[in-house]
Amino acid sequence: MRTSRIFYTGKGVIYACELEGCPGCKGELQTAYTSKYKTVQTMNEVMRIGQRTKRCNNPECGVCAEIWGSVQWRQIAPLGCTYGYDVIAQIGWQRQTLQQPFAVIHETLQAQVEISEAQVRVLYHERYLPLVACHERQSVGELERVAEQVGLLLTLDGLAPEGGEPQLWVVRELLSGITLRSGWMSQQDENAFVNFLRPIAELGLRVRAVLSDKQSGLLPAVAEVFPKTPHAFCQMHYLQNVALPLAEADEALKVRVRQEIRESLGEWIRQEKEEQPGVIDGYRDVAFVDGGTSCGFPICNGRKLHNSTRWDHSGSMPTDALFVDFESTTTFSPSWSGDGGTFN
Repeated sequence: MRTSRIFYTGKGVIYACELEGCPGCKGELQTAYTSKYKTVQTMNEVMRIGQRTKRCNNPECGVCAEIWGSVQWRQIAPLGCTYGYDVIAQIGWQRQTLQQPFAVIHETLQAQVEISEAQVRVLYHERYLPLVACHERQSVGELERVAEQVGLLLTLDGLAPEGGEPQLWVVRELLSGITLRSGWMSQQDENAFVNFLRPIAELGLRVRAVLSDKQSGLLPAVAEVFPKTPHAFCQMHYLQNVALPLAEADEALKVRVRQEIRESLGEWIRQEKEEQPGVIDGYRDVAFVDGGTSCGFPICNGRKLHNSTRWDHSGSMPTDALFVDFESTTTFSPSWSGDGGTFN
């Protein structure tokens, strides 16, 4: 059996309940119990903490059954968790603000915290997201103000991960930027969306409009949950749908133009190639027959024949033929020696 690793060898700290009197009867509180130590990792240190709870011994008190713990002890780490709130907040910030994958977050935390990549995922989904949801619930007053003055503008959108995993759907209020609801949905049919949107309608706030994409299961769900609310669709999806047939028509036009050009000019191009064998694009090789022998002169004394130069079968050359000297970048007309077949 492996020996468990000890992260902290120092003396533990006991946090006592901060209450001096009973909240119900104002009587004296007595110690209920002292908890065991638990090891908590934070971004700065490893702690070994416990708490000393209190309770009221007055049997006639309405809260005598309540056990009051230490607020300071609860502020270090969640119940049943051995990682501090600062570690959880760091994971959430890197995931949502920096949009980093869990592998990168794990690599970053390893320098300060003993943690696995699987535990990083657990802390994000089971600790950080519930904390964010609790924080958003504190914005109910802001939502009520917006609903009374203007009306809520709800936006619905989903993110489909790879591998056929459940989709993450989010409902946000556009004017205030508050997230009303989010969750993973393994199905995207009408009943699933109705169950997802129903808690928002139960808030009793006036919804002015709903904006989403045109998903098949979402349309009847919005009509059922918000029957008198206009339902608009995403403009980006509208523009994509408009541009798709235009792009297809443009591609078909290109194909038709190429075919018409080949039909009208193809015969002329083939005839031109047959009448001028050995002529290629760019600089052209010189090819002529002299005394029954085929000779080619693409380069003569470091010079190339200009594109406009043409040779006939007698070996003669037009007087206006030009050569380009690549060393001096000058253009000149050469002289021709017919007996030796050389340029000067």
